[in-house]
Amino acid sequence: MVEWALTTAAGNLIEDGEVVVTTPLRGSALVHTLDLHAALAQAGVRDALVWLKLRVGVEIVTENLVLFTRPKHLKLVDPQLSTTLEANDDGHYTLQVRAEKAALWVWCAAQDGQVKFTDNFFHLRAGETRTVELTPTRPITPAALDAQLIVRSLADTY
Repeated sequence: MVEWALTTAAGNLIEDGEVVVTTPLRGSALVHTLDLHAALAQAGVRDALVWLKLRVGVEIVTENLVLFTRPKHLKLVDPQLSTTLEANDDGHYTLQVRAEKAALWVWCAAQDGQVKFTDNFFHLRAGETRTVELTPTRPITPAALDAQLIVRSLADTY
């Protein structure tokens, strides 16, 4: 199943849909063509994003984002990122990153650089949350780690 959604750069839904597809194993094929001319004419290329997901059963196999202009020309707004950090029993941590508005190229870092992240530079649609596992390279308390965390997106760069 391919799911797609055309949204504004802020994350407001313009239109969406899904298509049942069959693809060759470990191959690629054109499975569907979207006609977004009318929607793009109305929204404009600086305010339009196409979010794509390929599902096999309930599992998301891959995701992609299509832009119609260079990222620096998008009408991005503050995505209002929020985070929740939880300590696991094994010294690892789980970080939940949530975006209220569309967040492109979200990246996570620690001020001292002593943390490894299982995921970085990802996109979040408005209202989405991503779970990232953190592994500090040295022992650190949850409060100290939380104080060092930096989570930003492309909107923070301009």
